[in-house]
Amino acid sequence: MNESGGGTVETEDGQRIEAKVIVVAADPPTASALLGDRIEPTKPRGCASLYFASDQPPPISKPILFLNGEGRSAGVVGNTCFPSSVSASYAPEGKTLVSTTVIGDDIHRSEAELERLVKSHMTEWWGSDHVNQWTHLRTYKIPYSQNAQNVPFSASKGVEVRTTWNRLSLMCVALA
Repeated sequence: MNESGGGTVETEDGQRIEAKVIVVAADPPTASALLGDRIEPTKPRGCASLYFASDQPPPISKPILFLNGEGRSAGVVGNTCFPSSVSASYAPEGKTLVSTTVIGDDIHRSEAELERLVKSHMTEWWGSDHVNQWTHLRTYKIPYSQNAQNVPFSASKGVEVRTTWNRLSLMCVALA
């Protein structure tokens, strides 16, 4: 990769492709392995998304993402929503789909412990009559869901943004 972000990409089968711009869309360890010292690996910020099925309709029928505005001291859930409010096809037949997201160090807990903590927190929001009948469907742990944004943080640091509005595209290329 050259200083303008372009260069040559070699595919697994040995094919070489010249490009004006190369976009590396990868987690920090993978990007660092590909680009060497051109980028500094950051500490990951992970999340865990827990999905539940409910026999009851959502407590609020509008398709809203509910944010935890009280902070970590209030509980482990960062946000929750009911995707089946957008489309019934997202949920198991005749059920409501509940999605919750946990961020931070709590994602390293066991799946059973995460489920218990999430249900406890969500009982404060939606009440035990609603939450106690949720059935856990699946948990996805995503260790690099976001890069660390340590202070001082600059969203433009090491990133060039190019826009081409006639093609309605936005391209962000890491050039650090």
